[in-house]
Amino acid sequence: KGEYDKAIADETKAIKINPKDAKAYVTRGAAYAAKGEYDKAIADETKAIEIDPKDAQAYVNRGVAYGAKGEYDKEIADYDKAIEIDPKGADPYYNRGAAYAAKGEYDKAIADFTKAIQLKPDLAEAYYNRGVSYERLGRKAEAIADYRSTLALSRLDTDAQAALKRLGAAP
Repeated sequence: KGEYDKAIADETKAIKINPKDAKAYVTRGAAYAAKGEYDKAIADETKAIEIDPKDAQAYVNRGVAYGAKGEYDKEIADYDKAIEIDPKGADPYYNRGAAYAAKGEYDKAIADFTKAIQLKPDLAEAYYNRGVSYERLGRKAEAIADYRSTLALSRLDTDAQAALKRLGAAP
């Protein structure tokens, strides 16, 4: 908590020196989000976007804050914009997949997790969450394969271990 408060103080100073410093708003917004102060995070990321509309990270960060508040449609819209700006970034696809999964739109979630994996093949979380989406759709074999891929990348992933056990599959 103290480090986030320090980051907020530091970035607030930077903003006072240069109110057009989009990166300072992005960093401060991320610190607010890490503290659970999502409205302040959204305000800072929005200001960063006003200053630099091509800052994909600001859209990603604001999307995360919207998601934490359960505002999934706004969250997804921000990831859409981040992907438009930087289609080679895995994070917006992964995050949008998680938002779709939270809405119960598992086919869309699977498509986004798959794209995130294509862009970043070692993203264990994408395999795991794609596995969860497959499992929710009753696609057991694909879920098992993804949980195993999760463990191949992250041997200590207890969620993947528990999911395999739940599905009656060996790791």
